[in-house]
Amino acid sequence: MSDYRVIGKSIQRKDALQKVTGSAVYGADVNLPRMLYAAVCRSPHASAHILNVDISEAQKVPGVKVIATGKDNIGLFGSYIIDQPILAFDKVRYEGEPVAAVSAEDMDAAVEAVRLIKVEYEPLIPVQGIEQAIRPDAPLLHEKWSDYKMASAVNPIDRSNICDHFHLEKGDVEAGFKEADIIVENDYEGKGVVHATIESHAAIALYDEAGLTIWSPAQSPFAIRSQMSKLFHLSLNQVRFIVTQIGGGFGCKWELKNEPVAALLASKLHGRPVKLVSTRNEEFLTGGCRNPWRIHVKTGAKKDGTLIAEQYTVYWDTGAYSTAGHRINYNACNSAVTPYRIPNICIDGYTVVTNKHIATAYRGFGVPEVAWGYESQMNLLAEKLNMDPVELRLKNALVDGDENGHGEVMKACGVKDCIREAAAKLDWDENFKPGLGPDGKLHGRGISAFCKLTGTPSATSVIIKINEDGTVVVYVSGTEMGQGATTVIPQIVSESLGISIDKITTVPVDTLYSPYDKTTTSSRLTFHSGNAALEAVKKIKDQIIDLAAFSWKMDRIQIIIENGIIIGKDKNGNEKQISMDDIGNSNLMKEQKPVIAEGQYTSLGVFDPLDP
Repeated sequence: MSDYRVIGKSIQRKDALQKVTGSAVYGADVNLPRMLYAAVCRSPHASAHILNVDISEAQKVPGVKVIATGKDNIGLFGSYIIDQPILAFDKVRYEGEPVAAVSAEDMDAAVEAVRLIKVEYEPLIPVQGIEQAIRPDAPLLHEKWSDYKMASAVNPIDRSNICDHFHLEKGDVEAGFKEADIIVENDYEGKGVVHATIESHAAIALYDEAGLTIWSPAQSPFAIRSQMSKLFHLSLNQVRFIVTQIGGGFGCKWELKNEPVAALLASKLHGRPVKLVSTRNEEFLTGGCRNPWRIHVKTGAKKDGTLIAEQYTVYWDTGAYSTAGHRINYNACNSAVTPYRIPNICIDGYTVVTNKHIATAYRGFGVPEVAWGYESQMNLLAEKLNMDPVELRLKNALVDGDENGHGEVMKACGVKDCIREAAAKLDWDENFKPGLGPDGKLHGRGISAFCKLTGTPSATSVIIKINEDGTVVVYVSGTEMGQGATTVIPQIVSESLGISIDKITTVPVDTLYSPYDKTTTSSRLTFHSGNAALEAVKKIKDQIIDLAAFSWKMDRIQIIIENGIIIGKDKNGNEKQISMDDIGNSNLMKEQKPVIAEGQYTSLGVFDPLDP
């Protein structure tokens, strides 16, 4: 990193001053003229028929403008299966599900109106977990999956609580187990975990002659813009998402939450914005959580530690609606092939619905959960073989030329190098004894390796513009939520252009102006946006060379940009040069065409759909 000016250096974050002075605008900080405040009437039952919703008393509260119920629904939405109503209209499927929503001149009036809404329920027997959900006689949360539209390729099993089934098979796993000298078989499970971000979910919606505008701390503004355009029957240029600062995401702000409710109310109040901010209690009921999960793993190996077969069966409890369940199942099960050479693999993943809190993405889309399963197996296998856990992993780790569980041939595979480096950092070969140390603390160590499926295929675009004074504006649509996106991308642009990072700024994400980006998830932003920025920088340099050629009256082939310096030599050997940092003080850009370029990075060209 010593060869770089900016990359790898510790610099002040671009948003540091906003964050430490409290001037950063988060979702709840947005206040607009004539804004109304919203509150939601939520179900106290996990499962019940809705017999009647009486809003007559609530309508009498001074300041109340609009009360919406399930009768006002305009359609369903969902990330993969379109199964979720804005407001429940026939039955509720989880505690906290929205049944009615109120907009009023102030929050007190909205809350009082919600208190006065009378809902008559007929409680039903709830489906409380995976075991109950997969029983043949289990109550069905959704009568028939095929009645819903599918937003993407999913594999639900009709007339069951299974909203997605993933299957991948390589070799003959039963024959592999017969060949194995030792078999380790275990169950692993985990409970639901709420993200509990410092900032709760928030949405401010305005419906006017331009269409629908939403202010939201969204991780995936372009994806949810698409869903909202379909839900409200609007074209994409009529749905605008303005992304506020994000006070923590970790996956829970990846999909729609408060936005549909706020927009439904705003659609009935032409020209008046509606603000809906979740309370902390609502966040725990409805803000999204990591799926409860259960995994059964069977692993077979030879006496020398060579892995022969692995069978993986995983169940995900996605809560009352399918939401992100399909993608979690897909990502996790594809990653369950492990970073090891296993000739016989069989993987089955099932996403089930229950009358519980809706699950969503949570740091890894299920990958850490499956890694816990197969890496626990590796440790137990090493123990039974009386073999060092690092030695067992190195013996089976994929190397260049190996075929993984998907049938892909490995290239530039560094699994062994990673394991060796991690072991060296842990002083693995030293005589380490776990337990209570002389410092009175418990000491232990462990090592693991896993593979992670990222958000592929996907595309990201970046726009870079140089102003007449030499300052740079970067339009990047990956959202900043603490990981440093608004600093890292300027670092890349500064390094590659040779312009001081102090002259570079990023533009807040606004889908009306910002270039497309699939999503800020899957640890993909720096790689995708960074590569897109580098592509845009190449085009910017070409334009600068054209401007220099015009100004200096040279052919463009006589001009190069090297180490941040524009250098030109005419036919007589006379040289002119100027640093990229100084072009704002020159005449190069005076009254010339704008210096602006778009760059894109996409994995579409290198992605082949998997053949399970």
